[in-house]
Amino acid sequence: MKKQEIVPKSVSTPLPLIVADKWEFKLNFHVVEGEHFYAIEDWIAGLISASNRLAVQNIWKKAKNKMVISIHHLDHVGPDGKTYKKDHTDDHGLYLIAQSLRVTKTRPALRAIKDYLAKAGVFVDNLRTNKDGARDRLRGDLNAEKPDEAMEEIIAGYRRQRRNDSWIDIRLKGVGNRLIFANTLADTCNTRPDFAGATNTGYKELFDMVKAEIVKALGLTKSQARKLRDHLSELALQGISLYESAASHKMRKLGRVLTRAEQVRIVRDCAVMITPGIHQLAEYIGIDLLSGKNLIAE
Repeated sequence: MKKQEIVPKSVSTPLPLIVADKWEFKLNFHVVEGEHFYAIEDWIAGLISASNRLAVQNIWKKAKNKMVISIHHLDHVGPDGKTYKKDHTDDHGLYLIAQSLRVTKTRPALRAIKDYLAKAGVFVDNLRTNKDGARDRLRGDLNAEKPDEAMEEIIAGYRRQRRNDSWIDIRLKGVGNRLIFANTLADTCNTRPDFAGATNTGYKELFDMVKAEIVKALGLTKSQARKLRDHLSELALQGISLYESAASHKMRKLGRVLTRAEQVRIVRDCAVMITPGIHQLAEYIGIDLLSGKNLIAE
């Protein structure tokens, strides 16, 4: 196959190439039956600002066995001008690799790139696993170059649901906090984080229900369940953001690599601390914590 390099940005430019262009690193790729497959070593080298290819190869060698991604052995021209068979993967694989890399002082661009990817919406659990085809449906959205316009569409959608400005403001802030929380889990974990476990342990403490039980309690459809937090009350959203933000702060302040179990325990501890106050507030203002509906006075 003919080797291809970075192309100028356009409406159809895939997000990985936009990142490579923005941070000025080479990202070779092939297009096979309409799908892009990118050179993994190029991606890692660009994310961590590394010129030492041996170091990059060692990083990928260690990470490879811990990840479940689609890998294709395709032609890649090395620094010596020779063509080698190298590992390539799709956009989903690149995002998983980015998520697995830890931010350090010697990787100045990595944090900015991860934040950029987070704002594009690539670090979400369903996308990571392609659960219910989420990655396939979101592929076009991930390639969007105008996040401001996407945000306007989101806000317009909430207003069509008759959500007031206060709820919208809290929800959008919660999305930002959730991205920070997800990034913190990835940056501080000694392996692939237990995103579902960390999420459900918080829900269990605050609502005494895990996600599946909350979905059932609210009577949500399968489609609605994918955006569970769009159906929670303002107070519930505030509670979740509070313990996730506190957990993120605690994990980073510890300044060391954590196990999955330690991360989940920190989330649980933070949720335990804020839960009594949130429930007292819900009772005081007379609402159901989950839905925000007024309770009938006895």
